[in-house]
Amino acid sequence: MPSENNESVSESDGFFNNYSKYADTLRTWFVAYGVGGPAVILSQDAIFKAISASGHARVICLLFGIGVALQICLAILNKTCSWCEYFARVESDFATTLRYKNMSWIFEQYWIDATVDIATALLFGAATMILLATVFP
Repeated sequence: MPSENNESVSESDGFFNNYSKYADTLRTWFVAYGVGGPAVILSQDAIFKAISASGHARVICLLFGIGVALQICLAILNKTCSWCEYFARVESDFATTLRYKNMSWIFEQYWIDATVDIATALLFGAATMILLATVFP
């Protein structure tokens, strides 16, 4: 019979897997939207002309680009932290290094992910609002 501790770890793994699935889905949507927004502007002649004439094209593309860049930086940071967690289990001496301790601390800080996701949503929202206000005055 599994101990209470093992059941807690198993339940915790289930919650983390659920979180991970949503985090991946959100990041995929953010990147798709951040790349898709400028792609629509560039591929639709009427939208491109309206945006170009308004003088807002640079701001809109910049807002989308910064949002995508934030998500890419967050993915790189999370990837690096995950690698450090993995490597510390493979090479136990690594777990005593300052690099591991710093990355482990960052790995535990949910607020970093939340802040970047909120910033991305705000950037994309602003870009979308400017786009809509320009195309549908």
